[in-house]
Amino acid sequence: AFNLLISIKNPEKLSKADYAAWCLHFTHAQYKLYKDIKSDSIIKIAVDYYENSNLESYSSTAYYLWGCISELNEQVKTAMYAYKKADDLISRELLLKSNQVRMKGLINYRISNLLLVDEYYSESETYINTAIRLLKTVDNFKYLAYCHRIKAEILYRQEKPIPTILKEAEICQKLALKDSSIDLYNNILTFK
Repeated sequence: AFNLLISIKNPEKLSKADYAAWCLHFTHAQYKLYKDIKSDSIIKIAVDYYENSNLESYSSTAYYLWGCISELNEQVKTAMYAYKKADDLISRELLLKSNQVRMKGLINYRISNLLLVDEYYSESETYINTAIRLLKTVDNFKYLAYCHRIKAEILYRQEKPIPTILKEAEICQKLALKDSSIDLYNNILTFK
């Protein structure tokens, strides 16, 4: 997808709708490929376009990605705002599809991370527990593993009993193996 997107010459000359879609998918592809994204200017085009549309799914995705890019660039307040806005947009739906449940889980995971860094342990734990509950319903083992790793970190910082912390770490490792990703398993073990 990334190669296809970068092959489009002058995407800014596309129609507004097509350019917004290009910006959304381009940012998503960059993020998934761990590209170094220094600016939120491209995703902001998608955010601004979808903000005033009836395409709430695209709008929530744009806000989520804006949050991810902001978090990467250590813009914590902007990241928190974008994640909360994405969550609000998804929460308007009466019946969530599995991809929306997954995104809500990821949003809660990201918010938990931000709160953990700022040492709001109780709030962080609330969000990570919500993320775990949501991601279990869609069998997202990869992010469930990361959630349990974060939960172990929260419990450690709260000075909870070692057996409680180790239980979370063990769940994390089992989920990482279940995902059958050796990179994930190694990242979990080294807390990357």
